[in-house]
Amino acid sequence: MDKIHLSSSNNLLPFINYFTRYDLDWRKVALQHAIPEDIQTNTYWLPSDQCISFIASMVQLSKRKIGIEVGHLINIKQISPELDTALSQCHNLEQALHELNDLMPTLNNHVMLWVSKIDDRWFLCHRSAFPPTTRGYEQAEWFRSLALISLCKTFLGNHWLPKNIKMRSPAHLSRQLVSSFQQSNLSFDHEYGAIEIELAEEFIAIEMADNEPKWLEKIEQLMDTYAALPHLTLEWFCPLIGTSTRTFQRKLNQHQTSFKALRDNARYQRARKCLESGTTPFETAWRCGFNDLSNFNRAFKSWSHVTPAQYKKSKTKR
Repeated sequence: MDKIHLSSSNNLLPFINYFTRYDLDWRKVALQHAIPEDIQTNTYWLPSDQCISFIASMVQLSKRKIGIEVGHLINIKQISPELDTALSQCHNLEQALHELNDLMPTLNNHVMLWVSKIDDRWFLCHRSAFPPTTRGYEQAEWFRSLALISLCKTFLGNHWLPKNIKMRSPAHLSRQLVSSFQQSNLSFDHEYGAIEIELAEEFIAIEMADNEPKWLEKIEQLMDTYAALPHLTLEWFCPLIGTSTRTFQRKLNQHQTSFKALRDNARYQRARKCLESGTTPFETAWRCGFNDLSNFNRAFKSWSHVTPAQYKKSKTKR
């Protein structure tokens, strides 16, 4: 059965370089997590939870805050040569964010990135489809945050730091970062991670023309991308693509569909894949934008006429 959340093995290369630098024996641990030993020379698509668990095991083995330390050392070329090439053609952060949004699916399909205004300030937001209880979640989130800061520094200067940093993780990992982020206000236990950035007032995160030939197909792809966000609402989505709710609804009506129908279908298809691949109903609920299992159970039954447990059992028997 296909895994629903995958990451390119290139995402692990900065970690492998770090392990080599500090003479940490990573190959034995990689074997335990089904990570190919030749990822330095070949590229694979790997289950994201295996990658995260591999890093968590290396943290346990080395007693080092690997996600944070690698995040401090990272540069864009190490994350993705393709992204580095694309960003080299950008003249400002606004253009870079559009390139990042387009190329993100080539890196993994479990991390969501978006730009949003919070209290009249722009933030580059990120959230994993995995729940915070996932082993290694904190290390992965800190690495992701520091990698995004590194990207922004390419256009804002090496000494730039965000005024505000929001984290989904709890606060206990922040102690060793205090000296590094004296200019930043760190806060924790948010619904998602975010770093404050400076953008033009009229910035549009995802540029779309109403007359694009595959307009609906692109909207469906965006719904699939952001299906794990609990706040995936019409009011949240429309500013993301630079349109009003009225205009957007009228366009959907022309295609004989609605925002709710597209969102529900994206979540239903994701839920089916999760359950069929053995994911528990609780984690499936999280990956489909539900913080409450009972709400997910009701929604899934309205989509499929059976409960998640019944659906999972029926697929297991085959």
